[in-house]
Amino acid sequence: MKKTMIVLFAGTALFTACKKTDTATTTTTAQKVLGKWAIVSNVSTEKFQGNANTTTTPGTAADFADFRTDGKIYSHSEGSFDTANYKIVSDLLISIDGDTAQIQTLTTNSMVLYSKQMFNANDYTEDKTTFKK
Repeated sequence: MKKTMIVLFAGTALFTACKKTDTATTTTTAQKVLGKWAIVSNVSTEKFQGNANTTTTPGTAADFADFRTDGKIYSHSEGSFDTANYKIVSDLLISIDGDTAQIQTLTTNSMVLYSKQMFNANDYTEDKTTFKK
């Protein structure tokens, strides 16, 4: 009986010691962006002639952006449906219908996109959109 227990213990220890370790898989930016994202909020700031106006628009349960493998985004926001083309430019940049946005946050369940368009040294518009899965 003692020999059986020792053999079982040794076999278990050997099996556990030889266990393969999991290798981390790398997910690309393009893979992380894919899928349907709920729009949490959009913060827009417009500054013209020294006057800045910031508007925060919360997303509703019906608002989403669905990034597809064909390079298209199907979205619903503020009561309207839209389709746009997108391309991952780099790990930190995305182009949507030719306009480039910074990818400020990108995890499996959170994404923040930021863009700023300068009209001159003082006037601009900027948008920050937050998404969740």
